[in-house]
Amino acid sequence: MKRHALVVALQLLSYAADGYYAQRNMARAGQHHELNPAARPFVGTTGRLAASSAAGAGLTILAERKFEARHPRWTAALAAATIGGHAYGAVESKRGYGR
Repeated sequence: MKRHALVVALQLLSYAADGYYAQRNMARAGQHHELNPAARPFVGTTGRLAASSAAGAGLTILAERKFEARHPRWTAALAAATIGGHAYGAVESKRGYGR
């Protein structure tokens, strides 16, 4: 259970960091678009960004809980991919903000 709580905490932190830097980039004067074309419809405004981040985090964690007993390796891979993907997104968004 402790491991699962740590993974959930890391996922939520990675979602939050990615969302924070994405919002920070969009808040800059004259820069109101996301670089990722697949994410643009979901992060156009602060409300949509918050809603899509919360929904994504909730659905990912729910999916992991559902598949944990039957597919523990796939569950671990999904968690690692989620954390890695959002950490990468946060780093790229942070780098984009300083440009």
